[in-house]
Amino acid sequence: MEAGLRTMVVEEDLHVLDTTSRELAPRAAELLARRGGHGAGEELRNCVVRVATDPAQSAAELRSALRAERAGLNEAGIELGLAVVAAGAVPLVPPGSALVDESPKTRRLLADYEYLARDQIYCGVRIRVEARDADEAVRVSCRVSPYLPVLLALTASSPFPRDGSDSGYASCRSVAASQWPTAAPVAGVCSAAEFDELVADLVASGVVVDASMVGFGVQPGPGGRSVELQVGDACPSSDATVLAAALFRALVEREAAAIANGAEVTAPAETRLRAALWRAARSGLEGDLVDPATFRARPAADVVSDLVDSLTDELTRSGDLDTVCTLLDNALYNGSSAFRQRQTLRRRGHAHDVVDLLAAETAGVSGPRSAVPDAHSRLFGVYEPIDGLDADPSWDEAVEEGGSPRRSYGPLVSALERAGTVRLRSRQVTAEQEASVAGVTFRVTGQERPQAFPMDFVPRIISPEVWRMLATGTEQRARALDAFLDDI
Repeated sequence: MEAGLRTMVVEEDLHVLDTTSRELAPRAAELLARRGGHGAGEELRNCVVRVATDPAQSAAELRSALRAERAGLNEAGIELGLAVVAAGAVPLVPPGSALVDESPKTRRLLADYEYLARDQIYCGVRIRVEARDADEAVRVSCRVSPYLPVLLALTASSPFPRDGSDSGYASCRSVAASQWPTAAPVAGVCSAAEFDELVADLVASGVVVDASMVGFGVQPGPGGRSVELQVGDACPSSDATVLAAALFRALVEREAAAIANGAEVTAPAETRLRAALWRAARSGLEGDLVDPATFRARPAADVVSDLVDSLTDELTRSGDLDTVCTLLDNALYNGSSAFRQRQTLRRRGHAHDVVDLLAAETAGVSGPRSAVPDAHSRLFGVYEPIDGLDADPSWDEAVEEGGSPRRSYGPLVSALERAGTVRLRSRQVTAEQEASVAGVTFRVTGQERPQAFPMDFVPRIISPEVWRMLATGTEQRARALDAFLDDI
């Protein structure tokens, strides 16, 4: 590899959806034919396309390339009634047999792996950073492996498996993928020769069909000319993918330089790494992550921010520092894709709405935002009043027209602003988990897993003036209910 910036390539799997039913459509080949010359079909599912960017020198260049690939596929799908969705999983899936490619290789995979190949329809992302040679790729893989959970948390986008129920995980894709025979976080070897020997042994054992099925969380890329990250979900926000890619390149740059200066390379402690990956898959950005340096639980926002701070020199040299800081700020403000999907389901009540959200974010379309003053934009920037049955459904008890808080809500809004969106979201998730532990749940018809009762995390304030109007009716209602119970 010549001196200079290491290039980045993103290869992502995209679900193919019918825009009317919002279900997966087994028409990947049709979409690719219309697109012409871009992408390839996934080897097992004919409802998934795989596309890759050209090598990029900067985060901004990579972002443009990702958006262009997605836009090209969506444009090609308009007349076909198809669209693509970048997500670890989608909650609306028709019967699986219609989605399976009937090639000889597919039949072999189904026969060998049964439900692992039959029932899992997930999409991941692969990020490749240029390497000098295969030995460097293997050694760097060992040294960057402690940071895999952080990169997984940034892309977590699969809370709902194929039946639409809530898995309870931010990335159920990564949990399901861990069942495959070569799904270890890292190969556990320290040279290219050892890696090649390991792959040959796996193929000879019959556990894997061929070398293409070997997929560790981080490993040498094709031809040994890159370090390949495979741990992440395909993410509807291209910005989240670009953030993960820029941080991964900076990690590769730092650890490659350390190795060149004589730093030790040892196989990572896999049990600890698996535990940290499980924590990231469970919580995403909304809970704790395992700190790579101390192996102690810390808020995800702090762990990710510390990682960016530790890579300041590398990000400055690549020219990505400002872009990464902006993308991180937005990621922590908006939360993980898994969080946004859950909020959409609870707010709107149907899996169709989740799919619509994923399709819009994949296409780079932002949802509507309320017009609020700058002083409150970071707290209310994605706030949307819920339409009600009142004569004036736009009236909001907390926020005045123009976005300023009403007088009774002023102290509360100030307290919420001091807490910040990241901390509030984390507390909300914790409260919902405690409600599940306490059994404060309900079951939606057709779903097996109970859900926590939605709780408004912001207190509703009733002023004395309003209460005086409500009190008479409230008392009357209580007496009427008591009388009804006496009667029956």
